[in-house]
Amino acid sequence: MANKAKFETLGDDFDPTMDASHYGLNGSPTHVKKSFTPPVKSGGMKIKEETGEESAKKLAKILVDANIV
Repeated sequence: MANKAKFETLGDDFDPTMDASHYGLNGSPTHVKKSFTPPVKSGGMKIKEETGEESAKKLAKILVDANIV
């Protein structure tokens, strides 16, 4: 169904002779003050034992030792 969906096209009435203050970056009611790329998070720990049960036991031990659980 998604391949056959019809979408209404907006902006067919665009007139390039219109006042530029009504469209584009200058005519936008919102403005981006700043954009940035967030810092890459580091750290973390991977627990990969032979079986899922062993991994769960190791995780539980780590959490108990850290007084989290």
